This record gives sequence, C-alpha cells and structure tokens, in this order.
Amino acid sequence: MKRGKWKKYLIIAGIAIVVIIIAIVGMRKIMNNNTKESSINKKINNELDYLGTTTLSMINSLNNLNLEDVVKVRQTSTNSGDNSQNNANSSSGDEGKNNSKTSDSQQQEDSSSNSKTDETSSTGTDTKNTKSFSLDDNSILLRDNTNVDWSALESEAENLFTAWSTIILDLNSLSISNEDILAYNSNLDSLLKALKDNDKANSAISLANLYSLNSKYINESSKNDESKKLAYIKSNVISAYSLVTAEKWEQVNQLLDQAEKGLLDVINTSGNTEERKQTKINKSYVMLKELIKTSNEKNAEIFYLKYINLIKELNNI
Repeated sequence: MKRGKWKKYLIIAGIAIVVIIIAIVGMRKIMNNNTKESSINKKINNELDYLGTTTLSMINSLNNLNLEDVVKVRQTSTNSGDNSQNNANSSSGDEGKNNSKTSDSQQQEDSSSNSKTDETSSTGTDTKNTKSFSLDDNSILLRDNTNVDWSALESEAENLFTAWSTIILDLNSLSISNEDILAYNSNLDSLLKALKDNDKANSAISLANLYSLNSKYINESSKNDESKKLAYIKSNVISAYSLVTAEKWEQVNQLLDQAEKGLLDVINTSGNTEERKQTKINKSYVMLKELIKTSNEKNAEIFYLKYINLIKELNNI
C-alpha cells in the first residue's frame, strides 16, 4: 500500500518536473523571439532614419539649403566728418584716427530687409553717424541656388543605392507591399538618371517620391501614431517643395493643404502632450500657414526660406 502511494507521488512529481521544464524552455524561447524582434525593429528604424535623413539632405542640396541655415543680418556703423577744410589738411595719421572710429557688428534677425540708415549730427561739428544693415553673404536669400554640386549628389545616390540593397531584405519582414518596395527601386533608378543629366526638376521629384515611400514604411513599422502623422506631414511639405523648381504652384498648394489638414489633426488629438511640445506643434502650424501664403504669391526664394525653417521645426517636435 505504501509502495503504491510512493509510486503515485513519484509519477506526479515527474509530470510536474516535465511541465516546469517545458514552461521554462517555452518562456526562454518567447524571450529570445521578443529580443530578436526588438533588435530587428531597432535596426529597421535606424535604416529608415538613414533613408529619410539622406533623401531630405539631398533634395535640400538641390537649392543649396540645409537644416543649419539661418538668416543673418550684418550691421555697420560709421562716423564720418564733412568739414572740407579738415579733410583737405588731414594727414595720413589723421586718416588712421578717423578709420579707427569705424566698427562692425554682426547680429541675427528674422527680418530680411536689405538696408536701414540712421543719421545724427553733433553740436559744433558736421559729423554723421550712419548705420547700414545688409544680409550676410551666406544667407539663404543671397545664395546662388542654381549652382548645384552634381558630383556630390551622385555620390550620395550611389551610397543610397548600395544601402537599399541591404535594407530591402529587412523591410520584407514587415507587412509592406511588394509594390511599395519595387516603387523605391524604380525611383532610385529615375534619380540616378536625373542626376547624371543634371536635371534639377526631375531629381527633386524623384527624391520627394523616395521620401514619401519612406514615410509609408514608417507607417507600417512604427507604433507611435503621432510619429506616423508627422512623417506624413513632412512628406507633403517636401513633395510641395520639390515642385517649386518646375513652378507647379497648383500642385504645391494642394500638397500644403494636405499637410495643413494633417497638422490640424495632430493639434486636435494632442490633448495630453507636454506644454513645450505643444508649443512647437502650434508654432509649426503658424509657419505652415505662412508657407501657404508665400506659395499663393508664387515667390520661390521666400518659399525656400520659409520651407527650410518649417522642416527644421517639424524635425524638433
């Protein structure tokens, strides 16, 4: 009788041990799968970030723009004497003293006005204090956007092509349609041809299409709804910018309208967003409205200035 009980206990204990072993093995396998999936997702996110950053940099380069651009204004103040007798009798040493009164100071302003002059006269002398303001030589509005570094862009495109052949394997693990993946290949081919032909308009369109496809991939891989919406907004703004060279203003306006709707959706659904981030979102909306206004006026140079500032702000959200 006792032997029967012990045998029964041993069987139960054996079954329990087997169940525990199976459970441990199963849990380790699930953990390994989760770790592997997390590693793949992180890799894909880094790859998509590379694609987006590279295509954005390239399309901006077509007009010699970059995200570090700012409008700089230079102020120059000069004191000069108008007494003709003193001027006639002045020596080279006096000239050195007069020249030492000239000082230059550089400041950054949001205004793009070309010049402003203030004049004041001192008692007993005919001295004028002149202040002039001019755009810094590296400012966007003074930049030659027709001088494109085609060789650098071709080199970037080749690097993009090489990276894409690897990235495509990882994207196949996501639920991305073969049509969208093949579309990237097609636009890469179009880009390489346009760059070789120094075709600025078609280069911009191909790069905008690549950025738009990248936004689709983000939509499939990201679990953050706000990130998906912002990617869509930026894609529309960049696509609008790509059509300015070809002066397709009607399509530019349509794309900006889509961006506005998307940004309004973000504003309306960001109730729990921290105040600092909400401020950036609201600021981006105001900047987008300004860009739409400039698009309606069909002013390409001012459009480029407002566009790069808007993209910079959207990137900071």
